[in-house]
Amino acid sequence: MVLQLYLVYFGLNAIFHEHIIQIITLVALNFGSAAYSLVQLLQIKIRVDRIQNNDNCNAGLTGFDIDWLRVDLPQVLTLTTISVISAIIASKLYRQFGWSVYKRIGGDLRIQRIYRSNLIFIMLLKLNLFFWIIYIIPTVIVALKITDFSGGKVVDVVLIAYHGFATLLALILQILAYSSIKRESTAGMIAFSVLWTLIVADYGLLIYAFVRLLILGSYFMIIFTSVFVVIALVTFVFSIIVTVNFGRGLKELIENYKYRLRPRPTTIDIPTLNVPPGTSSSSVYSPASLMSQQHPPTSPLSLSDSISNLSDEQKKNQQQKDDDRWTIDD
Repeated sequence: MVLQLYLVYFGLNAIFHEHIIQIITLVALNFGSAAYSLVQLLQIKIRVDRIQNNDNCNAGLTGFDIDWLRVDLPQVLTLTTISVISAIIASKLYRQFGWSVYKRIGGDLRIQRIYRSNLIFIMLLKLNLFFWIIYIIPTVIVALKITDFSGGKVVDVVLIAYHGFATLLALILQILAYSSIKRESTAGMIAFSVLWTLIVADYGLLIYAFVRLLILGSYFMIIFTSVFVVIALVTFVFSIIVTVNFGRGLKELIENYKYRLRPRPTTIDIPTLNVPPGTSSSSVYSPASLMSQQHPPTSPLSLSDSISNLSDEQKKNQQQKDDDRWTIDD
């Protein structure tokens, strides 16, 4: 139930943030869940056979029979079908989100590789956080069982104390890594990489503890922990890759993209013109004053004089034309 709820969150988070690497991981987790349903069939069969072969329990299992074809096989087929459908949808989202990434960081292949490494590292942090949440209660039970079987040996007590310390440290380191990758803090990522080796060692100790508890049929915990040991190792490798890529221009591109997405002001703030005291308004520059300086206004008297002069000139020209005409005719 916890896994299914986490997968819902994991998928919605990937869609809202257009995180194609996380969507591909979600598809892989769906197929892994379908494959593990077969492991559950085997695990249940082993436990049932163990009970049926016990003479003290046979009386309590009279008429008890598991209908594998009617109960368990439909579950496997349903999970497989859902996984195939999610893979088809993921292929369509891959083409759509690829264009969104291009708009966000551009077409530089080097920057795209750096950005992809950061997305993979953040996705691994989310998987490790899920592992941390889901393992709090089971590991407490394992610690109590180990103490019962070992009779309170000092080595087991030390291992249990170390696991408690590593569990708290894992949460702190994931918060540190997430903040460091956003700020491109080299010191924070180096601290994460060094201390993360303690977490990998703790996961290895968990596998050792679950192997000792095979008598309880803890196959699920061994397989589940082995998967997260691999995830923890990959997280360590990508922490180094991400740290090396700091300062190569990705942070500036993302900040520039966020700046372009900010809402623009709806009004334009035009600063007012400060006029010194005692200055008349006519001395202040304005388009109207400039036009008046280039074309000074004409008074009515000067306008009538211009018209009169123009009429006299036209009369003289007309008289000259008449004289020339009579001269030519003569």
